[in-house]
Amino acid sequence: MIDFHAHILPGIDDGSRDREETGQLLEAEAEQGVEAVVATPHFYAHHTTPGRFLEKRELSFQRLQEVRTRMKDEGGAPPEVLKAAEVFYFPGIGQAERLKDLTLEGTDLLLLEMPFCQWDAGVLEDVREIMDRQRLRVILVHLERFYPIQKKKDIWEEVLNLPVIIQLNTGSFLEWRGKRVCRKLMQSGLPVLLGTDCHNMKNRKPDMAEGRRALAKMLGEAAAERTEKLAGELLAGRLQTGT
Repeated sequence: MIDFHAHILPGIDDGSRDREETGQLLEAEAEQGVEAVVATPHFYAHHTTPGRFLEKRELSFQRLQEVRTRMKDEGGAPPEVLKAAEVFYFPGIGQAERLKDLTLEGTDLLLLEMPFCQWDAGVLEDVREIMDRQRLRVILVHLERFYPIQKKKDIWEEVLNLPVIIQLNTGSFLEWRGKRVCRKLMQSGLPVLLGTDCHNMKNRKPDMAEGRRALAKMLGEAAAERTEKLAGELLAGRLQTGT
């Protein structure tokens, strides 16, 4: 399994506080059978620049690698971790310089967090420009969280008619509020990835295995396998078994 959304890098955002918690998160992921994790620290354009963000992410990633090395030296098998970002939408993002620098490293995949408000034509045009102008593929993260906000579904439908990939949080398959929306999105025919969106070991733990089981129970094993196949295809050539 591949966790396509995790705040596992230490001390960079509201996720893991330090190396110790990162180690605990990695252990939890490994115990659940997760082989790779896409690290997605928050990027907010109104708080920092891409350059500063990437410097901070690199330092945090090196700390994480130290944790992984220690775990392997102790006989553990931590999942591989890939660098990405959860990029929060801002007006004009479709024309922003250095947007490609925030993609999942070594790919053209941008993990985009949409605005928590009613989407409008400007939002639609920005997403379209990310694809057409920037030549990037867009992954809409934890999309199920936005459905209740979109009272006018016309723009929602137009955004989802674009060639986007959607990511759903495994925890949403475990909550009665999220199950209905997740079922609807899984049955829409859109390409779907799973991610835990884990932040800590208290109230936002990794729940990949449990969420996958809930998905398989809801829609069948084949549905769960499709998400895993897509994740593997998107990361083909990026994963190094045994690292």
